[in-house]
Amino acid sequence: MAGKQLSYDYQNDKRDLGDVFEQIIKSRPVLTNIFSVGGKATNTKHEWLEDIVAPKSWTLNAGYTAADGSMTLVSTTGIKVGDVLQFEKTTGARSTFNAIVTTVTSSTEIAISTYGSTTDEDLASGAIVTLLGRPKNESTEASADNGYEPTTAYNYTQIMDRTAKVSLTSIEIPKYGIGGALNYQVERQLTDIAYELANTAINMPRVERDSSNAGTMGGFMRFLKQGTGNVVDASSAALSQTILNNAFEVARANGADNLTTIACHPLQARKISAFNTTGDNPMIMRDETVAGSYVTRYVSDQGDVVNIVADRNFNKDEVAIIDPTKITLVPMRRFQDKDATPAGADYVARRIIGEYTLEVKNASNSHVYIKDLAI
Repeated sequence: MAGKQLSYDYQNDKRDLGDVFEQIIKSRPVLTNIFSVGGKATNTKHEWLEDIVAPKSWTLNAGYTAADGSMTLVSTTGIKVGDVLQFEKTTGARSTFNAIVTTVTSSTEIAISTYGSTTDEDLASGAIVTLLGRPKNESTEASADNGYEPTTAYNYTQIMDRTAKVSLTSIEIPKYGIGGALNYQVERQLTDIAYELANTAINMPRVERDSSNAGTMGGFMRFLKQGTGNVVDASSAALSQTILNNAFEVARANGADNLTTIACHPLQARKISAFNTTGDNPMIMRDETVAGSYVTRYVSDQGDVVNIVADRNFNKDEVAIIDPTKITLVPMRRFQDKDATPAGADYVARRIIGEYTLEVKNASNSHVYIKDLAI
């Protein structure tokens, strides 16, 4: 069959299909097309360092009485001596009282004094404490507590494969519009893997490979749900602008600073589209030659302009607001195809196989998800 474009000339060769696979991912209407592909996994347990995302606000865990001199918070993580604080009452009004931290007494308690001639006042449990500033005096020494030791997170690699088979007769018959029957089937199998990966990267449980389990990478929603940081419970209510905006506020308070994508099922995407009653929020991206409109971006009340990506693999009762730069598809073995034709077979077979994992950095703080939405 040598010399004919329709024959398959790679019987004993391996072909690197990594670039082809990445192009297929980017061209499909699934969530994975916004994730980057890069790095190199060198073990079936792939580890990475987590940067610390310091919270920018905290919550009072008990009422504060004026001139008491100490406050009890849910957590004092990120608070340092010398921090100047401001307060938002449970009514939503901003307190005129400012305080400076004199001691971080424990993981939940700080000692304070009034700052800047402001008037001390009572605050109820649930009041929000925010960092107003962290001023330094002249000739101070470097502070050791400004540094953080990164923690380690991990995911497992997952092997994915398909086999493309085409009869020798089919190879000999010209096919209009494609570059060869077997090449076409290889691309179709890669497309099938891409759609499988779209679901895997969202929902798959993280399972270690052993004699009983093939091993699977954990999807990014599994990481978000294991975190204790940015979670908004809708309590079976319908998705609304208030719920979305609250989610942005929670995430920003915990340190998230690059929320650029709302990920959801098309059902919830339609609800976001229905928010638009004035034509200015959410933003409408519309080709004027096409009748109708569909929301592809949302503007939060804090000024965030985020893309909306609808994926049918997403759970219908959840919405995630993510920082895609912190989610990466990492190969251990980029996809290759190699000959898998048994001796004497009246067909040609190519096995497409690769091994990948998913990095989800700062799952608890750099992203936020909304749970228990009405369907």
